[in-house]
Order: sequence, then C-alpha cells, then structure tokens
Amino acid sequence: MNKNILWRDLYAAAMLELDHAKLGKRIQEALAAIQCAVDEQLEVRDSRNAEEMQALTDATHNLMTLQRVELSIVVPPTGYLRWRPKEATS
Repeated sequence: MNKNILWRDLYAAAMLELDHAKLGKRIQEALAAIQCAVDEQLEVRDSRNAEEMQALTDATHNLMTLQRVELSIVVPPTGYLRWRPKEATS
C-alpha cells in the first residue's frame, strides 16, 4: 500500500474516531505512519515535496491537539517529527 495513502487514511480515522476507548490507539497509529512518511520524504528531500512535508506537519499538530484536548495527554512535539521547515531567507 502507498505510504502516502496509509498515513492519510490513519489520520482521517483518528480525527473521526468518536469512541474514546479507541481514540488513543488511532492517534498513535496515525502518528507512527506520519513519522514513516516523514522519514521517506527526508530520503528524497527536494523542493517538490514541500507541500507533502507541510501536510505531514499539519496532521501531526492536529493529532497532538486532539490528543491533548480529548485525552488530556500532552506529548512534546519533538518526539514525532524530525523535519523542520527551512526558515525563509531574504
């Protein structure tokens, strides 16, 4: 299965999960898939994958917010994404 589709499917499943008993597991599965996708993107890092990296970053932040709000769990963001966008240069 395409890793891009996998992380997006797992992300959607976590964001739409209504059962709190399942939510934590869904979030962790999605975050793990996102990290795999980040690792894959870092191997072929070029200007064409900037949009995908932004989508991965946004998804991670959304999942961490969901986890914090719905499950009262706070996890430092540095544990999930090893990629950081380049600072804009003038």
